[in-house]
Amino acid sequence: MHVKDDKCPKSEIPFWPNMLGGLLFLGVLYFIVKNATALQMRAEDLSAFLNVNISAPVWITFALMLVCAVPMLAYDIIKVVAKKKRLEPSEQNGGIRSHRIFIKMIGLIATYSALGFVYWLLPEYGSWYDRFWQMLWIVVPLCLIVAPFYVAYTDRRMKNPEDGYWHMGLLVLSIWSTDAREKICKVTLAEHGRSWIIKGFFMALMAIFLLDDIGLFLAKENASVPEEFNQIYDLLFIVLYTMDVVFAAVGYVLTLKLFDADIRSSEPSLLGWVVCIMCYPPLWTGVFMRSYFTYDDGGYWGMWLKDTPYLYVSWGLAIVVCIVVYVLATVSLGYRFSNMTYRGLTTTGVYRLTKHPAYVSKNISWWLISIPFITNVDGASVLRNCLMLLGVNFIYYMRAKTEERHLSHYPEYVAYAEWIDRNGIFRWVPWILPFTRYSANVAKSYTPPWWKKLRQKYSHDA
Repeated sequence: MHVKDDKCPKSEIPFWPNMLGGLLFLGVLYFIVKNATALQMRAEDLSAFLNVNISAPVWITFALMLVCAVPMLAYDIIKVVAKKKRLEPSEQNGGIRSHRIFIKMIGLIATYSALGFVYWLLPEYGSWYDRFWQMLWIVVPLCLIVAPFYVAYTDRRMKNPEDGYWHMGLLVLSIWSTDAREKICKVTLAEHGRSWIIKGFFMALMAIFLLDDIGLFLAKENASVPEEFNQIYDLLFIVLYTMDVVFAAVGYVLTLKLFDADIRSSEPSLLGWVVCIMCYPPLWTGVFMRSYFTYDDGGYWGMWLKDTPYLYVSWGLAIVVCIVVYVLATVSLGYRFSNMTYRGLTTTGVYRLTKHPAYVSKNISWWLISIPFITNVDGASVLRNCLMLLGVNFIYYMRAKTEERHLSHYPEYVAYAEWIDRNGIFRWVPWILPFTRYSANVAKSYTPPWWKKLRQKYSHDA
């Protein structure tokens, strides 16, 4: 039943700074396109001056990410300064402990080293990821310079300063010290590892997607202004998806505990990991899409409707609207976006409409783009294509359900999910498909034995 004065739970993630970041992205992207040659020359001069092998698109992409993050970071800095209690050292940990800072720094370096080793070891991270390695040559040294000061500042403000980096540092020291070995919490260390696997996998992937997109825009410096609808559609398509990946890339880089943007917990179930990872390269493009979920015969909506101008434009606009909703879902999360993690509740923007605006809009757009119900072959092919796309839709349904199960361990998310069930635009669906109805008990249906211990130890700090 819809309650008139039913209020949506308050969002932890700000809305307007994220939107401002999106507007800055559009402005900077336009500037990049208009000045592509000059910017590339300046970037090459910078690489020559620093005597580093970093290509011009990498510098430009890094600058774009930084500019988009500025309003979000500025808002959070102002918020921290305004709330004086956030600046007061926690009474529970006794202020700065130099030995703890030292152990955390060992843990940080060990984490970076382990991730770098995995990148070096796996063939997947070969030549295609060369530009990402170039980005790391910019980011990692900066992180190592700032890290001691940042760790010292946040350490004395954490309710429980013995975090994943501390236990990672103990793991390294345990080679020589029995005392360090006895202090290691396997639950905390495992959560630290899961979080960095997620971050390492998606950070590299989103950075490369973004670099590919920026490369396309750098090649458009002298391109003519689009006039036909199909040209406008193509431009909007690439601009919107570039906005999506720039926010995603920023999100995986800026997991900052100081601003409550750290990873509070990662997906606890194997099913949640499988249905998420299989949707991305190399598994999706190399295995699942090609071998199991090919849901079209190479014909797309534009080919089907090219002789009906009004329907062509209407259909194309419907696709653009779906993509806009999808991108706004990412932008609403700001630099707290990341797959398979919880980094704070958002209830603003398109998240006022449904719990899963990105999944819903993306899956609808695939039906509109690939038109699996239209084929030049035979009726059996229509059925097959539709079943294959329904299979993809089911994967995303399972992603939504595993996410709900994960996030339902947090009371603020439960309150939000129940509000959406009463007020969301799809509140009528459970009456037709009862299995889609949300239940807070979903969290109890799968709770790993280590989950309660982790939640008790790390109620959200600094």
